[in-house]
Amino acid sequence: MKNRYNCKYNYLKGFTTGLFVILTFLILATSASADSAILCWTNGNCYQIIDGSTFNWDDAKIAAVSQTYNSVSGHLATITSPGETNFIVSSFGTGLNGKWLGGSQPVVDTNGDGPWVWVTGEPWSYTNWLAPPLFVGDEPNNLELWVDNPDYPATSNDPYIPTGIHENNLQFHGVPGTWNDAISSSTAGYLVEFDNAAPAGIPEFPTVALPIISVIALMFLVQRRKHN
Repeated sequence: MKNRYNCKYNYLKGFTTGLFVILTFLILATSASADSAILCWTNGNCYQIIDGSTFNWDDAKIAAVSQTYNSVSGHLATITSPGETNFIVSSFGTGLNGKWLGGSQPVVDTNGDGPWVWVTGEPWSYTNWLAPPLFVGDEPNNLELWVDNPDYPATSNDPYIPTGIHENNLQFHGVPGTWNDAISSSTAGYLVEFDNAAPAGIPEFPTVALPIISVIALMFLVQRRKHN
């Protein structure tokens, strides 16, 4: 009876120890970097937030292309549908705030504006600019300064004074999922996208955990054989 009890106790102890090792490793692996996990949508495209405050838009564009996932090169994310927006917002939430996206106005007219385009050349047909009632005024609005004047009603756009500085690059606004135009010299993190980098419908799993789980499972089998 005593040996059987000790056997069960040792087995339970080994199981909890192995579980603790796995959880500790995963926590350390995910906390070692402020960057998010890579998450994949049902169409096979995968996304990752690269945190930081040192990337202007051009730097972010170059950095995104230099990244690979499953042998697929990345690019600044191009959001072309409400479904894609919903997935990204539900996956990353407020972590998206201020992050660069792959939209810009590379050709400007005499007023300093021009058509918006995606870095991938995809059609610019879907937009999600921040607008009332979430914001006083409409995006894109170029750079404007807020004038704190109590005579203006809260819903008025009049307190915003144009500066003449044009914002020709795309980023997320402070309301998750909505867009803001920004000057390219601003610095922030970015959202990178990897096209068709994962099979559709297959959830991602931290591959670094698989070898550890395999070793723990093998330890359990060996231990059980010893006590049988």
